[in-house]
Amino acid sequence: MTWNQTHHTTPGTIQCVPAVIARHARRTILRYKADHPWTDRLLAGLRHLQALPAP
Repeated sequence: MTWNQTHHTTPGTIQCVPAVIARHARRTILRYKADHPWTDRLLAGLRHLQALPAP
């Protein structure tokens, strides 16, 4: 896959990952559906973003 194909494919599919917004202990939690095919890819991307140093 080229970058151009990935650019048009990934954002649209990640937006379609089902999730539930929940409130618990004064925190807002976003719970993703575990059996969705794109959930692992989304969570890997979020972990990658969290690993980046603060600006």
